[in-house]
Amino acid sequence: MGIIMANFQWTGSANAGDFSTAANWQPAAGAPPGLNDTALIENPATPITGTGTAHILYTSGPVEFEGHFTATYGSPVNGQPLSLRPGTVLTTAMLHSPVALVPNAPNTGTLKVRASSRVVIEGSHTPNNYAIQLAQSAGTDATLVVEGAGAVVNGGNLPMSVGQEGNGVLTIRDGGVVSVGNDDPLIYPWCLVIGNHPGSFGTVEVQQATLIAHGQIIVGRKSEGTIWVSAGGLIVAEDMAIGWAPSASPGTSQNEGIGAVEVRGHDARLIVANLLEVQHMGVGALAVKDGAFVSAGIGLIVNGPLVLEDGTIETTALDINATLRGSGTISASQGISNSGTITAEARLLLIGNIDNSALIEIASGGDLRCLGALTDEGDITLQANSVASLESVSGQTITFGGSHARLVLRSPGAFNGSITGFAATHEIVVYAEVSGLVYSTIDKVLTVNGSGGGPIAQIKMNGSYMSNSFHLAPGFPSVISV
Repeated sequence: MGIIMANFQWTGSANAGDFSTAANWQPAAGAPPGLNDTALIENPATPITGTGTAHILYTSGPVEFEGHFTATYGSPVNGQPLSLRPGTVLTTAMLHSPVALVPNAPNTGTLKVRASSRVVIEGSHTPNNYAIQLAQSAGTDATLVVEGAGAVVNGGNLPMSVGQEGNGVLTIRDGGVVSVGNDDPLIYPWCLVIGNHPGSFGTVEVQQATLIAHGQIIVGRKSEGTIWVSAGGLIVAEDMAIGWAPSASPGTSQNEGIGAVEVRGHDARLIVANLLEVQHMGVGALAVKDGAFVSAGIGLIVNGPLVLEDGTIETTALDINATLRGSGTISASQGISNSGTITAEARLLLIGNIDNSALIEIASGGDLRCLGALTDEGDITLQANSVASLESVSGQTITFGGSHARLVLRSPGAFNGSITGFAATHEIVVYAEVSGLVYSTIDKVLTVNGSGGGPIAQIKMNGSYMSNSFHLAPGFPSVISV
């Protein structure tokens, strides 16, 4: 004889919120729902208290839990909201929202995990499915809020989808912690997908809280996904790809992965152990602002716009195929490769050797300092009132494109590039004591002689100059002008 499963409907007839009181349920079977039953709780007048175990623990409308509750198959969350009071534990194999188990079920679902309460994902979940799934059907909206010290969602090292088919929001704040993983070979390597199937939208917000991802985060798989990390927020992941899938129809955004990540504010951090891709095959963007910090252990690949505004990025290797603009500090121990455009707005510090085959521009009022060798045959352009401070330079063309621009050669003997557009109001600052200048109108080379009389630099000057065009303000550093 097989196991008989029953549906129990909460009535609260006993005028008490205790889950284990049989009189609170219909049908009155002499016992509350058990591990083979479905417990349906809709709009109770009082909080549900005590302990209880069911096969499916279904909630709809405003519901509060206070105690320890277990759903061996799953816990669908519907309506506004299911709230876990402090000290409450909800253990479930799957947490999906919303799920239409009853007629006229809401198309919204909200779960609030409050301070000192927790959700624990434990047990088997259906194959090729996410243990935690927000907005699992088209046209639905789902929100998971984890807020307060000790508020925890322990994903059991299983994957999560935010914005599966509809609109999903995950908010972690004020000391909350969420952990997910990819300990399931049927969910690819991803542990968290934000904006999964076409037509969905996923948002993750982390402020003064923590998101731990044991695996890869996909931001915008075949739809739109967004991450906001605010002051005090921390996201830790093994890998991250922003803007995953290409368009299904060239020239359109059909089924295209569109992702955006912004890390903003003091102590806002995004830590990726391996590879961080800005624009995988779809459309992706990354912004690091207002004292925020981003780390990519193996590398950072930039195929979409990267905006840095008073932020810090640390990585092993940085590969720029699109655009980097802004101010702050970037450190790449194995170097920076630029085949796109780097624009320094305000002060931008680049630490590491730079292979520049394209364009580095210092915008008006910008200040670029490169700590490392510059190689390849790219262009460096200085706009009005800008400064470029360079170390070793090989093959680069330095263009003065605006008035009152300044080029600083910190290692003048290691300059093997060329300069064009040098004119009145421009300056070349040489970190050496210079005794004199000699210009060859035939070779168009400016020889810079040191205090000992010998040459310390030979600078190719493209343009029409007379032998006496250049002026020297000696000292340390020395300044060359026309």
